[in-house]
Amino acid sequence: VDTEELAGIKLGVVAKESIFMKTITDNFTPYYAPLVPLLNRLREVVFPKDKPWER
Repeated sequence: VDTEELAGIKLGVVAKESIFMKTITDNFTPYYAPLVPLLNRLREVVFPKDKPWER
Protein backbone atom coordinates (compact mmCIF):
# COMPACT_ATOMS: atom_id res chain seq x y z
CA VAL A 1 0.00 0.00 0.00
CA ASP A 2 1.50 3.34 -0.99
CA THR A 3 1.34 6.43 1.21
CA GLU A 4 -1.54 8.14 -0.60
CA GLU A 5 -3.67 4.99 -0.59
CA LEU A 6 -3.03 4.51 3.13
CA ALA A 7 -3.98 8.15 3.79
CA GLY A 8 -7.27 7.59 1.95
CA ILE A 9 -8.02 4.49 3.98
CA LYS A 10 -7.24 6.26 7.26
CA LEU A 11 -9.33 9.28 6.24
CA GLY A 12 -12.33 7.02 5.72
CA VAL A 13 -11.93 5.57 9.21
CA VAL A 14 -11.57 8.91 10.97
CA ALA A 15 -13.86 11.17 8.92
CA LYS A 16 -17.04 9.10 9.32
CA GLU A 17 -18.30 9.19 12.91
CA SER A 18 -19.97 5.78 12.84
CA ILE A 19 -16.82 4.02 11.60
CA PHE A 20 -14.59 6.01 13.97
CA MET A 21 -16.72 5.22 17.03
CA LYS A 22 -16.94 1.51 16.17
CA THR A 23 -13.18 1.32 15.62
CA ILE A 24 -12.17 3.03 18.84
CA THR A 25 -14.76 1.35 21.05
CA ASP A 26 -13.80 -2.06 19.67
CA ASN A 27 -10.06 -1.47 20.04
CA PHE A 28 -9.52 0.79 23.05
CA THR A 29 -8.63 -0.88 26.33
CA PRO A 30 -10.64 0.09 29.42
CA TYR A 31 -7.72 2.31 30.47
CA TYR A 32 -8.16 4.53 27.38
CA ALA A 33 -11.97 4.33 27.19
CA PRO A 34 -12.46 7.65 29.05
CA LEU A 35 -10.73 9.39 26.11
CA VAL A 36 -13.39 8.31 23.60
CA PRO A 37 -15.71 11.34 24.04
CA LEU A 38 -12.77 13.77 23.90
CA LEU A 39 -11.37 12.17 20.75
CA ASN A 40 -14.77 12.21 19.09
CA ARG A 41 -15.16 15.94 19.85
CA LEU A 42 -11.71 16.54 18.37
CA ARG A 43 -12.70 14.51 15.29
CA GLU A 44 -15.83 16.67 14.91
CA VAL A 45 -13.68 19.83 14.86
CA VAL A 46 -11.25 18.45 12.30
CA PHE A 47 -13.94 16.74 10.19
CA PRO A 48 -17.11 18.86 10.45
CA LYS A 49 -20.16 17.14 8.97
CA ASP A 50 -18.10 13.93 8.52
CA LYS A 51 -16.01 15.55 5.76
CA PRO A 52 -12.43 16.86 5.79
CA TRP A 53 -11.77 20.59 5.57
CA GLU A 54 -11.57 22.00 2.08
CA ARG A 55 -10.12 25.31 0.96
